[in-house]
Amino acid sequence: IELLALQSQINPHFIYNTLESIKVMARLQGAVPVAGMIERFTVFLRYCARGERNLVTLKEELEIADHFMAIMNFRYMDAFTYICSVPERLYPCVVPKFIMQPILENCIRHGFAGDEKPDKRVEVTAAEADGVLTIRIMDNGVGMEAEEMERIMTDPDASHHSTQIGISNINRRIHLLYKGDYGLFMESVPGEYTTVSYRLPCTIGGGEEQ
Repeated sequence: IELLALQSQINPHFIYNTLESIKVMARLQGAVPVAGMIERFTVFLRYCARGERNLVTLKEELEIADHFMAIMNFRYMDAFTYICSVPERLYPCVVPKFIMQPILENCIRHGFAGDEKPDKRVEVTAAEADGVLTIRIMDNGVGMEAEEMERIMTDPDASHHSTQIGISNINRRIHLLYKGDYGLFMESVPGEYTTVSYRLPCTIGGGEEQ
């Protein structure tokens, strides 16, 4: 909603052209890492602006997740390690757009909040079995109690609380798109890890225009 409001006031081409000019200037001045982050951010914005598509390929979603995590690691001065281990054969699978970025952001903002361990990690894996695609996002952060997970998953206003940005929203989107035993699931051990899993039908395609 915020992005659409911004687009209604500012021509997107102005934003992209300005970022491109800043990127070129940064490269000319030798600020290569800054130029790289600007390029990643531009790709991220373009992905956000493609609002007509509800479904994308897993490859597209993973690529934008990679850009997002690189930007966040730049912002947090390499405070964590991001690992993505997804078989290429699953890249063509169709998934709802923007189901990963909110959870990845939560891993950093909340999973690592107050966590002093030096080896902070966020790992993304995926597997397919019996026509079901399972995507897992795990962080080795502070974790949470079972009561907190239950509240996050059942609170109808969960998306309005900063500690669970996107959780209930993504789960509702999955339930609206697919019939069956699909959705978002959580597992956590306080002080050790939190895992968010998506259970989706394994459909092969090139995304869907809606």
